[in-house]
Amino acid sequence: MLLRRTTKLAIQTLLLLAAIGAAVIVGFTAQAWWRLPALAPWHTVRLTNEFKAGPGAAPTLTAYMAQEERLFTELRQTLYTAPPAPDASEIDRYRAGSLVARIALDTQGNRTHVLATDAPRGAAVMLHGLSDAPYSLDAVGRQLHARGFYVVWLRLPGHGTIPGALRGVDWEDWMAATAIALRDAAGHAPGKPLYIAGYSMGGALALLHTLRAMDDPGLAMPSRLLLFSPAIGLSRLAAMANVTALLSPLPGLAKAAWLDVLPEYDPYKYNSFPVNAGAQIDRLTRALETGLARAQARGTLARLPTVTAFQSLIDSTVVAADLGTRLFQRLPAKGHELVVFDVNRNAIWSSLLRSGPGMCQ
Repeated sequence: MLLRRTTKLAIQTLLLLAAIGAAVIVGFTAQAWWRLPALAPWHTVRLTNEFKAGPGAAPTLTAYMAQEERLFTELRQTLYTAPPAPDASEIDRYRAGSLVARIALDTQGNRTHVLATDAPRGAAVMLHGLSDAPYSLDAVGRQLHARGFYVVWLRLPGHGTIPGALRGVDWEDWMAATAIALRDAAGHAPGKPLYIAGYSMGGALALLHTLRAMDDPGLAMPSRLLLFSPAIGLSRLAAMANVTALLSPLPGLAKAAWLDVLPEYDPYKYNSFPVNAGAQIDRLTRALETGLARAQARGTLARLPTVTAFQSLIDSTVVAADLGTRLFQRLPAKGHELVVFDVNRNAIWSSLLRSGPGMCQ
């Protein structure tokens, strides 16, 4: 009798949880449908020449950059051949011939590129953040190049083209591209210091690659990590919204795959943000936490190269406290340094400011 009652209670609990889950999915999907504007081609188009990890993937940075060139050719042919809409703005990133489009397509800010030097003193790889582009670490890379470093700015898969490209990317694609860039950089400065500079998501990639390289001699081992607001801990709000993606393949529910659909006016950063991007950075940070915990348990964190990190106390994406608790408190004394910035006191006025391209008109 007791077993029967327990089984019945368990079934009722499971049914209740299923009903709650279904209500959450429907609720998130409904709010996405009503809140978000209509999707544009740069949200829905699939580009076929993007890098993917696995068999047949580009084995070298030269091959990676050749594939990237094919990707940008495909992008031009897909989105920039049609005449602009009558209401298109000069600051519309996807309007053919606009100022922002020319910056996005005709400069190096959205592309993998290299600055070489004779007899390099070392090599460095720049890893940008989620929805960003190599341009975000342009100044850091140029400072290192001025000091005699061979520098690679890597465009991570899914970035620099259209926000819809982030719908099909996987975090292991980012890891594979990171390994390719570091192998190239190390090969151009053998026996010399190898740095990684990582911003936000790029910081998480830098750390996880280093942890893997400690166990895999086939991966290039960096000698120093420079981290800028590294994505160690993230808000779980994006992970909650991930449930909407379950319904996005259904006819008429494509908006459920997006957290934000905004005008695209920034030449080097997506303004729209798909659910999959949040899901992949969440999986990346979870893998990083697992790797750090494993290395701590095995006592191998002493082999981690020197870490210098820069973090603001107020960050809209990264949980600042997690950088201390999840990373620095685990690290043995080895010259690691955490530089913390004060509160952004201008943030209190943000509600009074207009945002978006309209403020430029």
